[in-house]
Amino acid sequence: MTSAKIKEILQEKNGKVKLYALCKKHFDLVDQWEERLTAGDLLNEYELAQCMERLTGCMMKFGPISGALESQKEFILQNQLVVEQAKFEDKFRTQDNDIAKARARKTAEELGDIATDFRHYFYASQSAVVMAQSRLKRLSVEKSAKGVDFTGEVPNV
Repeated sequence: MTSAKIKEILQEKNGKVKLYALCKKHFDLVDQWEERLTAGDLLNEYELAQCMERLTGCMMKFGPISGALESQKEFILQNQLVVEQAKFEDKFRTQDNDIAKARARKTAEELGDIATDFRHYFYASQSAVVMAQSRLKRLSVEKSAKGVDFTGEVPNV
């Protein structure tokens, strides 16, 4: 999803709710894999490969959205800062700058919270993919050492 599409969604009425709704399937998928991994289910290599594929897809969804939300938040923050600083006109003091920054941050706060949700789900997906890769490699090495049901690459020696 592009930044322009996300900006368009956010400008709609209930745009933030719509953005979450568009990604609900991906949030649920990350939560489902989190439950399986937390429960300590012994996953075989096919389930681990499925985990890697699906959560990589989630990362591909959450990453661009998180980046676009961060960009939009920064844009709103900077614009609102200019507006707040303009309110002080000629009598602008150092402490007025702090007040203007605080008001501007308050304006972009909700968008920052949404961006944080997407960013943390991205990180959760990333951690699970790395874990699945590590576990898959370990299973492959163990099978190779035992010479049983080995599905990895075999050296041509």
